[in-house]
Amino acid sequence: MKLTALAILVTPTLVLMGAALAMMTDAGRSAMLNPGPHGFSEVLYAVSSAANNNGSAFAGIKRQLSVLELFTGVLHVCRSLRG
Repeated sequence: MKLTALAILVTPTLVLMGAALAMMTDAGRSAMLNPGPHGFSEVLYAVSSAANNNGSAFAGIKRQLSVLELFTGVLHVCRSLRG
């Protein structure tokens, strides 16, 4: 039962840690085209989409060789390894 609860918490943990890492770095914040709360919701959506193996994002995210692209790629791999 405890292992099941741990497996369920992997995806939300990946989402929160990925969004936090993206917001802590200057390069991650520079990937946002919209400042403020709307830009944060775009980053949060991109990270949660990557952690759930979807990979979509809002239009206000720069994806050309940004740190956010690296974060979302790592999240795809981590989520794929989970199963």
